[in-house]
Amino acid sequence: MPTTGEATSMAAHEYAMTHMQDSFQGVYPIAVFAHTPGKIHTKGVAVENADDVQGLTLRAPSKAMNGFFANLGAQVVGMPFPQIPEAISRGVIDGFSLPFESASALGVLDVAQNHTFFDGKHGLYTAMMVLAMNQDKYDSLSPELQKVIDDNAGIQEAQRIGHVMDEAEEAAIKDIAASGEGQMIHIAEANQDKWKAAADETIQQWISDMNAAGFDGQGLYDDASQLVDKYTKQTQ
Repeated sequence: MPTTGEATSMAAHEYAMTHMQDSFQGVYPIAVFAHTPGKIHTKGVAVENADDVQGLTLRAPSKAMNGFFANLGAQVVGMPFPQIPEAISRGVIDGFSLPFESASALGVLDVAQNHTFFDGKHGLYTAMMVLAMNQDKYDSLSPELQKVIDDNAGIQEAQRIGHVMDEAEEAAIKDIAASGEGQMIHIAEANQDKWKAAADETIQQWISDMNAAGFDGQGLYDDASQLVDKYTKQTQ
């Protein structure tokens, strides 16, 4: 679903403001944003096609991505972000999915040196994040200070954060490429059918889960997709 961090962040903010207000009770949302689409990073084995994922032990960042990798035959492992360096170094996991900027900050790209990209407009996945403050604290501020916050909040702040994410991603990729220590693997759009089939299965499961929880799963998915397309066109 995601394209750039910038466009997807704008879509995430509008989506959250429209559909997730109940989740913001007690907090004042400043910006909802998303990172640049994540890639697959592996140690000792290169992921050059969907079949290469089968049998690998992978750490994914969300329930949806766990389902996606499981659909491809991987053994998925859930673990907190800070545990990734030790796990990949000791061979507990074969790889993980993260954007380059996060993996670089975590210091694991010297161990997991095979990096799989997905060519085309849409990337593999992203994660929505929220920058917020306590609602009571916001309410206690003077109108002048509230204006300072409001002037640096909203969809324009989501766009700014997403743009920074994109810049950090590009810089991290350039650093790895310049070091000569990383193998950059690009999967062309024409070779993504198996990946997309696994993604479609994951999407349908999410829609079914949302329907079971009393939401319009298809409607929510369609709205998110349309918002990503809208802001991708707007920011090109």
